[in-house]
Amino acid sequence: MELGYLASIVTMNGIEAVIKNTGDRYRRVNGAWVPLTNIKLNPGMWYKDWSSVEYKCSMSDNIVSLYVKATRGPEWAATAWSKSQILTFPDYVKPKVNDLNVPAAGVANSGFQLDSTGLYVRPFADITYAKGSWTSATLTWSV
Repeated sequence: MELGYLASIVTMNGIEAVIKNTGDRYRRVNGAWVPLTNIKLNPGMWYKDWSSVEYKCSMSDNIVSLYVKATRGPEWAATAWSKSQILTFPDYVKPKVNDLNVPAAGVANSGFQLDSTGLYVRPFADITYAKGSWTSATLTWSV
């Protein structure tokens, strides 16, 4: 990141900055500038089994918001409460929850599980995720 593009803003949480030409926000965490908009997440263990994992992740104060839509690659005959890790988190947005399950749109009886190790697609009943089927949700947590 070109530091000349930053305009410092003092906040209650320390130093934040905004890139003038894009409006993207950054915060200094442990001596490094990290993004607060368009946060890059990491592929999870089963990411490759999903033909597409779209997401948008951002942070405001200590609240992280994530929109996610996962589209299935090969068919998966899933048993209830099994899980497929699709994303992991950088430390500064890692959830401090043990097991949060959220219903999702798309495939019936499908949802997501959020914990400190990542984000998982999770069926709440025995279901089959056909090739091209999708599941989507919006989640918010504090860090």
